[in-house]
Amino acid sequence: MNAPISSTAFEEHFAFVEGDDRGFYKALKVRVNQYFKETGQSPYANGRMVCKIAFFFAAFLGLYLAIIFGRFSGISKLGLAILFGWVSVLMVFNIGHDAAHDAISRDPKMNCLLGILSINLVGGNAYIYGLVHNAPHPFPNVSGVDVTLDQAGVLIRLSPTMPLRSFHRYQHIYGPLVYLFYSIFLIFLKDFRIFQRRRIGNITVEKHPPREYVVLIVSKLIYGAYAIVVPLYALQFPWWQVLAGFCCMQVGMGLLLTVVLQPVHLASDLSFEQGDANGNIHRNWAIYQTEATKDFSPASWFGSFFLGGLNTHVIHHLFPHVCHVHYRSLTRVLRQTASTYGVPYQTESFLSAVVAHWKFLKFMGRHPKPHLAKR
Repeated sequence: MNAPISSTAFEEHFAFVEGDDRGFYKALKVRVNQYFKETGQSPYANGRMVCKIAFFFAAFLGLYLAIIFGRFSGISKLGLAILFGWVSVLMVFNIGHDAAHDAISRDPKMNCLLGILSINLVGGNAYIYGLVHNAPHPFPNVSGVDVTLDQAGVLIRLSPTMPLRSFHRYQHIYGPLVYLFYSIFLIFLKDFRIFQRRRIGNITVEKHPPREYVVLIVSKLIYGAYAIVVPLYALQFPWWQVLAGFCCMQVGMGLLLTVVLQPVHLASDLSFEQGDANGNIHRNWAIYQTEATKDFSPASWFGSFFLGGLNTHVIHHLFPHVCHVHYRSLTRVLRQTASTYGVPYQTESFLSAVVAHWKFLKFMGRHPKPHLAKR
């Protein structure tokens, strides 16, 4: 879904200065192409992906109808609401993320449609998601272009280039609590803030298409209507209990978002970079992706199915236009190739990755000029 990046002006601010990758990426591309040739598959969605799309949309609709019309106790409906929130996040992981990369279908219009249905429907904005996600995608952990490093403002220090403030010493304590409100920030604040910015990642946006302002407002109103207004009128509970249930759902969504997304880039054993005065990053692009990204439980079928391949994040950064249903197989190719060419590839268990991110928060809160991994 590259179409959303349709600003009236495009300007490159950062660029990797090509360095020697020891033949790694060339060999990897040959082996990846060989995989698709031998299996007879295309890099896009297969039957398994079509079933996943149908499954998550059906789960989303089914859970919502069960909450509104089902005869369940208050505790049961709260559980259903939290599950509904998780399914909402998983729709973005499994459908919206691939759609944003034009990785589901050869047809950009189909990717755009699936992106809108899976992102706007759950309170996000596919246009903004395409801008914020795709523009900095080649530049993980690069200060000044990776927008995830500064989205918490000064509250949480996630980059070595951010000033160290006295309260950051406790960010490993309050940071996880802040993360719980991440989805509320994304839905009700971040999209509106991004619309006011001219610089997003590695692009300059002179003017957003007028229709996108309309879509933003309408989609947020639709989300507010079905997620808040309809339950207030349809459920036989006091209004404050309904709003409390909505907040619990959002906290569950924030928890899932952060434990999946933060550990893959933000850890002390991963690399961070900063461009020079001309915006040049003096690293090889392909190798840097392996140094600034890690996988967790890459062989897990559960992780691959429910997390949309985000647990196999390194191969995604190297081949973002390939549908995630191929990532488990391609990660095995990546590991073999990386080992052959002496390129770092990092993986650990899910729990270890989450703990590593927590340690990263603590480390970044106590070292003004941290020497993070840099190979």
